[in-house]
Amino acid sequence: MKHSLAKTFLKADKNYVLFGVLIMIVLIKAINWEKSVEVRVLEVLDGDTVIVEISNKKERIRLKNIDAPELGQMAIGDKGCVDIGEYSKQYLKSRLEQKLIKLDWKIRDRYKRILGEITLKRKNINLELVEEGLAVIYWFNTFDSKSKAITYNEAIKFAKDNLIGIWGIGDFYDPYKHRSKKLKSESYRCTHVMNTFSKR
Repeated sequence: MKHSLAKTFLKADKNYVLFGVLIMIVLIKAINWEKSVEVRVLEVLDGDTVIVEISNKKERIRLKNIDAPELGQMAIGDKGCVDIGEYSKQYLKSRLEQKLIKLDWKIRDRYKRILGEITLKRKNINLELVEEGLAVIYWFNTFDSKSKAITYNEAIKFAKDNLIGIWGIGDFYDPYKHRSKKLKSESYRCTHVMNTFSKR
């Protein structure tokens, strides 16, 4: 009798453990499941960060896969200096501010920002910024698929080869390197700050 009761309890314990594992798997998948929402862009903070409202809460969206120049990051060309961070911001602002967009996302970054991909009228804005020479591929980025990696790398190669946007200015370096060197501004080297790009 005691042995049969013990077996029953052990079987019940195994069932509870199995049930618990299944619940954990479902929760993990739910957390990492890609979410897709239609939201309005309230404000553009810089060349790769915007603010939207989701469920009556303002959220910061960091555009995934890319890295735009920092505000105040200067690039020096033949005719003077360009604040390429501000230029990227103004471009994104003209494209997105107060517009209804589709936002696809899975996770947040360490700063609690949503890492998302933005689509406006079937146009991938993240990719567009790379195509227009206004952002690079994020230094530590891992793409969701091989095809997406190929698309982004082809886009940045085309922009570089054709000196589009930031690639048409001398003395440009990756935003990550700019941050790591803690060079907040190169304005001390600038005698004339321009508002537009000039190709060499």
